[in-house]
Amino acid sequence: MKKSLFLTVLCLVSVVNLNASSFYLNPGHGGHDSNDRPTPLPLGVDIFYESDGNLVRGKALGAILQGMGHSYKLSRTTNTSSDDLALSTIAANANSYGGYFNSLHSNGANASANYIIAFYKGTQSSNSTEAISPSKNMAYQAAVWQDNNKLTDVTYSTPRAGNDYAWNGWNYGVLRTNTRPGYLTESWFHDYRPEALRMKSDVYNKYLAWQMARAYIASPGITGTLKGCIIGDIRDVTKTCGYTSYTTRNRDAKLALNGVKVVLKNSSGTQVATMTTDNNCNGFYGFFDVAAGTYTLEVSKSGYTTQTTSVTVAVKTSTLKKFDMVEGSNSGITASSYSVNMGSVTIGNSSTKTVTITGTGLSSNITVTSGNSMYTVSPTSLAKTGGTLTVKYTPTAAGTHNNSIVCTSGSYKITITASGTAVNPPLTFTQVWNYSEKSTANTPSWATDKTKLRNMDFGGGKLYVVNPSDGVIHVINAQTGAKIKDLNMTGVEGGALKVVDCKYIGGKIVASNIATSANSTPLKVYVWDNDNAQPRVLLNTTSYGGMDRIGDCIDLDGNLTTGTLYFAAGGTSTANKVLTYSITNGVCATTPTSLPLTTDDGTGIVLGLSPRVLPSGTDKFWAIGQNYYPTLCGSDGVATHTLNPAALSNDCAGNEFKAFTFKGTQYGLATTYKPASTAAGRLTLGRVTLLDATEGWASADSIGAYPSAGLGTTRNTSFSSSVAVAVNGTSGVEMWVLIHNQGIAYFKNGTVPTYNLEESTTPTITLSPSGSQSFTAQINATQQKTITVGGSNLTANVSLALSGTNANMF
Repeated sequence: MKKSLFLTVLCLVSVVNLNASSFYLNPGHGGHDSNDRPTPLPLGVDIFYESDGNLVRGKALGAILQGMGHSYKLSRTTNTSSDDLALSTIAANANSYGGYFNSLHSNGANASANYIIAFYKGTQSSNSTEAISPSKNMAYQAAVWQDNNKLTDVTYSTPRAGNDYAWNGWNYGVLRTNTRPGYLTESWFHDYRPEALRMKSDVYNKYLAWQMARAYIASPGITGTLKGCIIGDIRDVTKTCGYTSYTTRNRDAKLALNGVKVVLKNSSGTQVATMTTDNNCNGFYGFFDVAAGTYTLEVSKSGYTTQTTSVTVAVKTSTLKKFDMVEGSNSGITASSYSVNMGSVTIGNSSTKTVTITGTGLSSNITVTSGNSMYTVSPTSLAKTGGTLTVKYTPTAAGTHNNSIVCTSGSYKITITASGTAVNPPLTFTQVWNYSEKSTANTPSWATDKTKLRNMDFGGGKLYVVNPSDGVIHVINAQTGAKIKDLNMTGVEGGALKVVDCKYIGGKIVASNIATSANSTPLKVYVWDNDNAQPRVLLNTTSYGGMDRIGDCIDLDGNLTTGTLYFAAGGTSTANKVLTYSITNGVCATTPTSLPLTTDDGTGIVLGLSPRVLPSGTDKFWAIGQNYYPTLCGSDGVATHTLNPAALSNDCAGNEFKAFTFKGTQYGLATTYKPASTAAGRLTLGRVTLLDATEGWASADSIGAYPSAGLGTTRNTSFSSSVAVAVNGTSGVEMWVLIHNQGIAYFKNGTVPTYNLEESTTPTITLSPSGSQSFTAQINATQQKTITVGGSNLTANVSLALSGTNANMF
C-alpha cells in the first residue's frame, strides 16, 4: 500500500459548533507535479494522473451533496501546480471552512494490489482510538460503501478503515493539524491498470463519488434525497483484454468493449436515458438520479448480439449489471455468464457454481468439455436448447487455477472461463516442550530461572540460549530441551552485559555485548567457529556513531566472510540509527555506516528498549522495538510499511519478528503480550503470534498464538524476546519462542527432521607432524604423571585418545 503510506492524511482533534451540512473536499495532488505519479496505460490510452481522477471525483461529490441540500468547498477546482497546496495549508483552510473533511486519493503499490481503505486520525496517547468522533465510523462507512458493487478484481475482501497513527506510528500531514471530523480515502489502486482504465472514465468517477455520498448518509447521518443508480461493465469474455504487459485478473483480463450503446427504458418501454461506453478500454456505463422502479437495459454494438435485461432500482441503492456480449447473430450458443469465479477454496473442500446454457437454432446436442482436472462439469452433454451446467472446483494444490469450459454444437462453440484460488488449511502448531512460569513440570536446571533467559537462535538442531546474568551461552538440544553444554566463554568480557544476543550463521555462532557511551565501553562481537571452539573477537570498537547504547540485538546480512552486521543504536528516548559494520574477507570494519530511522515526514523514530533491525535481503530492513510494530524501512531508513497492528492486538511491545514461507504461503511470527489498558498490566503472558501475510504485511491476519495461555505473568520489562523458525520443505515447520522473565517453549507442525547431536565422549589430542607435547594426568589429589609425545618425519598429524572405562576422568 505504498501510496497511502507516503500520503499525508487527514486527522481531527476537537470540534465546536459543527456544521453537519457543509463539506470541505480536498482532491489530492494537483498540476501533474512530482508527487503526482504518472501511470502509463496500455492500448494507446492516454497516461493517467491521480490528480485528474481526484478532481473529477471531488467535483462530482460536491455536485451530488449540493443536490441533496448541502454546501461544499473544493481545495482546488483546476489542475495546475499552483493548486497543489501544502498539506498544512489544506488543513488550515478546512479548519477555517468548518464542516466535514474528505481528502480524495487513489492508491498505488505494486501494479497488482487493489482494494479500498480510508484513514482517520489517531492519537499518540492512545494509538487505537480516533482523535475526534465520528471520524472512525465515517471512514469505515466510506470503505464499506466504496467496496459495494465492485466492478474490479479485489485483493483484499474486507472493507478497511485505518487509524493512521496505529497504522504507521505517526499522523499523516493533511490530518495532523486538521480539527475537522473526516478522513482520507484511497479509492482503489491506480497502478493496477484495469482500475486506472476505469478511472479514466468520468462516469466511473461519478459512481465513486455517489458511493461516498451514500456513506455520509450512514455516517454522520446526513439527510437529503439520493436517488438510485445503475452501473456495470460490458465485455467480450471470450477474448483477452488485449495487453499482457500489466497484471490483470479474472473478469479484468477479458476484453472491455468501447463504443457500446446503452439505453435505459422505463416500465412502459420509453427511453429515459442513453450513453455510450468511452474509448478508454474500460467498458463502464452508469446511470444516475434514477427513480425507484423497474427498468429495461438494452446494449448494442456492431458485430455483437443485442442484449436486454430487466433491472430494479431503489433509492439510495446502486444496482449492478454486467454484460457479456457475444459476437454474431442470435443463432448459436449463449451462456448466462462467460466468466465463473469459484472463489477461495481450502484444499480438501469444493466450490460449485451453475451456468445457464441456451441453444438457438442448433441441429445437434451441446457437448461440454473441461480442460483442468481440478474442475468437473456436469452434465457433459446438453439438449439442443441448452440447460443448466454445474461447475465444481476441487483444488489439490495451493494457488490460482484457471479452466476453460468449451460448449460445442456443430460449428457453434463458446468458451466459459472459470477461476478459483486454493489455499492451504490454516497452519497450526503442537507444543512439544514448555519451560515457563505457566508450565513448570520437568523443567531442566538451565531453564529454571526465567530471568536469566534473554535471547536465542537456532541452527543445526540446537538452540543457542543467551544467559547474560551468568555470562554464558547454553547449547540446547532444540527438540528435546536437554542441555548439551555451554559455549567456551574464554576472553568474553566487558560491557554493560558481556553477552546479550547471538545468531547462528552457517555453523558458526556470533554474539554481541551491550556497549554504552556513559561507561566508554567498546562494542564487542565474538565468533565461535563451532560448539567446541574458543571464541575469537570479530569486532572491538568504541565507534558507534555517537549513540549512547548499542548491542541489545544483533543481526547479520550475508555471512562471516562477506556480510554486514546490523545494530539499532540508541537509548530509550533517543531517535534510533541503524549502524552497519561491513565484513570483507572475514575482517570486520571498526567504523560503521550510520543511517537515521525516520517516518515519511522526516521525524526520527524512537524504537525504545531492546531495539532490533532485521535485514530483509533486499536492501530493506524491519525495525522493531518497545514503541513500534514491525515496520519495513527502505534503504534510506524511511519507514514504508507497518505490520498490521490489529493482527498484534494493537500492542507494539514485542521486539522480535520472523518471516517464512511454507507451502507457498507467506507467514510471520511476532512476539506479543496479553493486551492491557494500563502500563502495569502490559508485558505479561508473552507468546508468539502466527500471521498469514497472503494479502501483504499491512493486511496480515493473526491465525494463532503460541502458547495460547502465554508463558508467564512476570512482566518483561527489558522487552527482550526471541523467535526461531525452521522450515522442513513442505513437510513441517519447527518454531521456538523465548520471552525474558517468562520462559521458553518449542512447537512443531507436520514432519520435522531428527538431528544427530551425539558428541564424542573420548578426549582427543592432535600434534603437528614434527612437534612434541607434554601432558599431565592427575591421578589423585597428590599424584601426577607427565607423558611427553613427539613426532619427526611424519606425513600427518598425530592424534591421541584416552580410552578405557574411566577415560573421562583424565
